[in-house]
Amino acid sequence: MKLKIKLVSVILCSFWSVISCMGASQKPLSAADFHSLNGTSRLQSKAKFLSEKKGTIVFLGGSITHMKGWSEQVQQHIREQFPQADLTFLKAGIPSLGSVPHAFRFQQDVLDKGVPDLLFIEAAVNDRGNGYALVDQQRALEGIIRRVKQLNPKVDLVMMHFADPDKLKDYARHEIPTVIKNHNEVAAYYHIPVVNLAKEVYARIENKEFEWERDIKNLHPSPFGQKLYAQSIDGLIDTLLAGTNETSSAIRSLPAPLHTDSYTTARYGDVKEATGTFTYVPCYDATGQPTREGFTHVPMLIGEKAGQQLSYTFTGNAIGLCVISGKDAGILEYSLDGGPYQTKELFTQWSASLHLPWYVMLASGLTYKTHTLKVRIASTHHQKSVGHACRIVHFLIN
Repeated sequence: MKLKIKLVSVILCSFWSVISCMGASQKPLSAADFHSLNGTSRLQSKAKFLSEKKGTIVFLGGSITHMKGWSEQVQQHIREQFPQADLTFLKAGIPSLGSVPHAFRFQQDVLDKGVPDLLFIEAAVNDRGNGYALVDQQRALEGIIRRVKQLNPKVDLVMMHFADPDKLKDYARHEIPTVIKNHNEVAAYYHIPVVNLAKEVYARIENKEFEWERDIKNLHPSPFGQKLYAQSIDGLIDTLLAGTNETSSAIRSLPAPLHTDSYTTARYGDVKEATGTFTYVPCYDATGQPTREGFTHVPMLIGEKAGQQLSYTFTGNAIGLCVISGKDAGILEYSLDGGPYQTKELFTQWSASLHLPWYVMLASGLTYKTHTLKVRIASTHHQKSVGHACRIVHFLIN
């Protein structure tokens, strides 16, 4: 009899334990709670997909866009909405890159392959990690937006903010992450819908729907996280499609720019056009460390010794460099139009293990005219670096 009572007691305790756990989880949240339409209620490209039965959809971002997962699932969802259309999908994701690199590579990596009808953009994760100035982030995002809208006034854009531990900590303190607030200002100004997955992941964790370490795992989401991202983005697409007629709607004209010096004409400058003691290598093999696709076996301007110098003339209002920053990255000294020399550190927190594609802005907001940039390699280097190298893949010109 005592054994039966004990067994019943164990069963009841287990039952109430399950009930208690169930009670800890609230009703699942709606993904729509984390979508900001910013005054846009329709998908302009729907008309083209239906009438012309073709279209170009681009995913522009960093490593989370580059990896397999959410974008393939969103691609499948869009195909299912337009089964008769011959849709072209372009994944323009490169790990480590944020808004500023996106602006300068936009011509080569996107527009040269096709003008988008629907463009998804993400940069908030890498913008925070790479430490780009807030104004440069806005110049870059605005530059992409204005450029693509000038080429295709009916283009649809969607901005996304992916989750990472730092953003979850910000939301836990009831703070909007600075980078998200900064990007959202641009999105709101241009009426671009936003999917805030960082906020959604935080809210669902607080709602006890899942856990970060067990389910999402890290900022490169697990298959579970990839599916969550895709479902939320698909939900926004469905909302916009539901509010769209099958014929073209009125086009919203471009407002005056937020920043008159935005990177609207951002492009790569040819390293062959520089003069000096750097060495031009037509196909540089970045051996010894991992690198990113597109940043090895390509032309580079190489300086590896202190004192090597170059001169470069350009016309525009901003100048920068795209370098590969490895374990031997050095320090640059640079002067514009004969002005005083300033320094720029090329060694990063990732350089010891990776030939990192690193985009550095040297000067922005200049008077639009012809300028001369002089660069020399400093005699000192970062304490963790083993050399003085400056390997330039592109000049960055606006």
